Amino acid sequence: MTEKISEKDAYHELINEEASKYSKEQSFSNAFLTEKEIEQLNISEDVFENLINEGFLIKLEEDKYRTLHMDIAFRASDIRVKHGSSKYIVENNLTVKEKPLLRHDYVSFEEGDERFEKLYSDVQERIQNEEITGAFFESLKEHGVEGLSKYQYKSIVEALSSDNDAVISAPTGFGKTYVFLIPALIEAIQDLRDGIDGTKAVFFYPRNALGSDQLNRLINLLHGLNKRLDKNLRIGIDIGRKSLPSEGEEFFGAKCPEHGEDLEVKNGRVHCPKRHYLEFVEPKTKRTWDEFESNPPDLLISNIWAWQYRFTKRKLWESNYLGGNIKYFVFDEVHGYRGIVAGVLKYFIKILQELVSPNARVFLSSATIPKPEKFSERILSKRMDDILKLKYNPDLHGVDDKKLELYSLVGVNPHLSWETYVHELAIYLSTISRLREKRETENGLQSLIFIDSIKNINRLYSQSHQAIDLGDPQDHLNEDIPPSDPYSYWIYNKDFKFKKSEIPSEPIDRLKEEIWENIERHYSYKTG
Repeated sequence: MTEKISEKDAYHELINEEASKYSKEQSFSNAFLTEKEIEQLNISEDVFENLINEGFLIKLEEDKYRTLHMDIAFRASDIRVKHGSSKYIVENNLTVKEKPLLRHDYVSFEEGDERFEKLYSDVQERIQNEEITGAFFESLKEHGVEGLSKYQYKSIVEALSSDNDAVISAPTGFGKTYVFLIPALIEAIQDLRDGIDGTKAVFFYPRNALGSDQLNRLINLLHGLNKRLDKNLRIGIDIGRKSLPSEGEEFFGAKCPEHGEDLEVKNGRVHCPKRHYLEFVEPKTKRTWDEFESNPPDLLISNIWAWQYRFTKRKLWESNYLGGNIKYFVFDEVHGYRGIVAGVLKYFIKILQELVSPNARVFLSSATIPKPEKFSERILSKRMDDILKLKYNPDLHGVDDKKLELYSLVGVNPHLSWETYVHELAIYLSTISRLREKRETENGLQSLIFIDSIKNINRLYSQSHQAIDLGDPQDHLNEDIPPSDPYSYWIYNKDFKFKKSEIPSEPIDRLKEEIWENIERHYSYKTG
């Protein structure tokens, strides 16, 4: 008897079958499945029913089904402002790729785990304080890091046992951040214990939004760690004079780790609206500029464009803002430095290693470096024999599971507005989420739309809300529009299937309000 496959594997099989149909004609017209085709994939009746009940398999019409992700790609490829109006997408290309996944339970931060005890011993050997070592791992657990994948564990152990520069290369979601963050934090804790002042680690990001995201993560982690230390490890961000927050303004979109409120600058300090200050977070403002530079934080987030102007300021060398106390220069998302900018990065690193802190280690980290060894040799001006290679290798680190990623490349009609397409897409994605959540058996979906400037983010945010005010997505809930038509949205929740002349105002108004609230904007504060 053939063993039936799991729900997740069944869903992957369905998507692959749909993708195969799509690839034959480069069209969604036949990218659906019949019950016979589903049965041939060895999917049990229970799994089949569960996928339907959970909204991951959508019944289009009699004996026609489509997976949720393929259906989103289908409807997103044919967005229109009115039913029957001009298409915004003139061409599209869909690709499905299988990617590995690792569980973070190869090492469990619990007594009795031999691998954890080895890591604990390595960290203790460096920190030389049992209480602080225990506090370090407790704070990681409080932060949600209760274990490590095989890739993370082996990479961190290698990083701790070497003094070489390193290149970190692994797929998105593999926890590369902790591979450089844990060694850097351990070094900073050692210096804090020994009373060494000044900056200990600098984290460079090619885009300020990425730096702001890391700032929020480090604030959360240090909040738990500092509760267990006698003296605070301090963190700050320096991304240029244009990016200085003013009194009363939000602090780079960071949240209070205790209350979840937006942090703000108050009295020259970082403040939570719940009436307390985060003393370990150093704001660089017009008011605190001199203090920030004369008493720099232990951990600093910056970018190469802001930091290059710091080299000529004598007092920054005197205060150890610059200098030999820095142990780590980390360049995360290093694939963001392309073309001539990669050349700038190469010589920027040479300045750091030859003039600023010759003994500091440089870590390069990215998920998408095509040839990490060759790239690292060029950027670091070293042979690969002298660079620690912390690259994910499925033969060495294993594959615990797999995921599918769908890539849909669309071409917008040049005679129509891409902005209209994007704000209508935002409304569509928000509508799916709300309609699914209104069914007890389904969860909402999280969607991210990346846009290249704050100006365009604000414009599209405003346009999407204007479109909702004008009636979106009411027309998409007309029962006369069949589910095989990409303009139809009621397929996600048949409680919102109405006759065109009898669409009730109360549930629609409530739905529109929820869709409105579900569209948010997020960007790094003043990323100019």
